[in-house]
Amino acid sequence: MMRNPIIEQLLNNFQKNVVTSNPVKTFSSNGKYLFIEFQPIGLDISSIQRDMYEKLTNDKAFIAIVVTGIIDIIDIKTINIFQNGKASGLTDCDLSTFKKMLTNWSEFAETIEENWINHFFA
Repeated sequence: MMRNPIIEQLLNNFQKNVVTSNPVKTFSSNGKYLFIEFQPIGLDISSIQRDMYEKLTNDKAFIAIVVTGIIDIIDIKTINIFQNGKASGLTDCDLSTFKKMLTNWSEFAETIEENWINHFFA
């Protein structure tokens, strides 16, 4: 995870150890939210991050996607989608498919539907 000097200094103010999470981007549309976090190949999110995404996505308005790949050259290998408080598990993915997913999420955000997974895989 890329270190941020300001965050590193702020961490000293907490009484206990804390873990930071860096969703690279947060998207919001029509009261629905999409968090995307990128991880290098071979590095999984921590159990605390997993717990955070599971709790956050218990609210049907929130979806989180952890993308694994070679971020510098935008070479996506796998994704793990968190929705309804659960992780989908690692799924093979490429850039083209990921772009389609983002377009699909944007369309989904304009609906009253609550389950994006069903919408995406319909």
